[in-house]
Amino acid sequence: MGSTGGVQDGPVSSLAIEFDGGTHVIVRPNRVVRGKVILTAVERLYVSKIRIKFRAEEIAMVKIDEGGADQKYNDRLHQVLTTFFETDFKLWGNDSTAYSQSAWNELEPGIYEFPFASKFPNVNYPPSMEEPKGFSIRYAWTAQIDGPGLQSGLKSREYLTPYRPIIVATPDREWEYRKSLKDKKQIIADVKANLLKQSYCPGNVV
Repeated sequence: MGSTGGVQDGPVSSLAIEFDGGTHVIVRPNRVVRGKVILTAVERLYVSKIRIKFRAEEIAMVKIDEGGADQKYNDRLHQVLTTFFETDFKLWGNDSTAYSQSAWNELEPGIYEFPFASKFPNVNYPPSMEEPKGFSIRYAWTAQIDGPGLQSGLKSREYLTPYRPIIVATPDREWEYRKSLKDKKQIIADVKANLLKQSYCPGNVV
C-alpha cells in the first residue's frame, strides 16, 4: 500500500557528518577539523549545492514568576540566545550571483562523500558547557542541501563538538585554601582544603 497522511513508506534520503577522530574530536584555537559529509540518496535528487554550517552560541534560560499577591503563580520561561559566530561554506555545487540563480545538477541514487577541512581561528572563545541548569555554550555543525530555485533540501541533524580554549595557567603546585565562617562576628567554623594545583581546566578532576 502507498503512504497516507503525509507518512512516507520505505527508506528516505539522508545527510550526515562524519569527523576524523569520530566522537573524540575536540575543537581548539588554530586547529584544523577534518571530516566528510555523507549523502545517501535513495532517489534522484536535484541539487544546486551542498554546504556545511558551523556556529557557536550561548543559551541562557530563566524561570520568571509572574504571579502577584492576589494571583495564582504563573511561571514563564525566558530565553536569551547569543551567537558568537556562524560560518557557512560550500562543499560542492554552483554559486549564485547577484544577477542569476545557481544552476542545479541531478544526483542519481547512491552514496556520496564530500570531504572538508576547516581551520578554527587562533581566537579564544568560551569553552563548551551544559551547566548550570538552563545555561549552555555549544559549538554545532549541520550539513544542508540547496535545491533548485533556492528551495531548501535535505538537512542533517545537529552535531555538537566540544571546544577547549587555550588557557594560560599557573605551574602545578599544591596549596592550602583556608576560610573562616562567621555568624554575627563570631567564628563558627574553619574550612580548610588541600588542593593539588592552583589552576584547573574544564574536565580536570579536583
